[in-house]
Amino acid sequence: MSDDLPEIGEPSGNGTMHVPDPDNIQGRIIGLGIDIVARERVARMYETHGERFLGRCFTEKEAEYCRSRRDPVPDLAVRMAAKEAAFKAIGARRGMGIGWKEFEVVLDSDFVPSLQLHTKAKARGDEIGVDSIWMSLTHEELWSAAVIIVTGK
Repeated sequence: MSDDLPEIGEPSGNGTMHVPDPDNIQGRIIGLGIDIVARERVARMYETHGERFLGRCFTEKEAEYCRSRRDPVPDLAVRMAAKEAAFKAIGARRGMGIGWKEFEVVLDSDFVPSLQLHTKAKARGDEIGVDSIWMSLTHEELWSAAVIIVTGK
């Protein structure tokens, strides 16, 4: 990966952005989550705990992508926001045993982000009937934020 890649939420190299096709939306909203993360807080965690922080909160692919960036903090922060918003969207609570790495922000070939659920988070998604996950990520100078909507039948 290189620093020439678009930031999450910015148009890809061909100038297009992924926009969901409204004619393909099926089902109803079954969950909504939103979160905002202070970049300064993520920067402190990364500086203080480094690889331990990455290993606890991010999949290897997420950590690898963020390490490849000139400044990994914005990408780490927006992933933290996405994961927290996803916890809320699927109704996850303490005691369910769902960890940070069970939510993964993945990029397609045009660097458009999407969210994947793994293990216990996927089981929870199956339990509540998740068919689709809609995600919006944003960066600002001091903050990163995410909104997650889950739809089902």
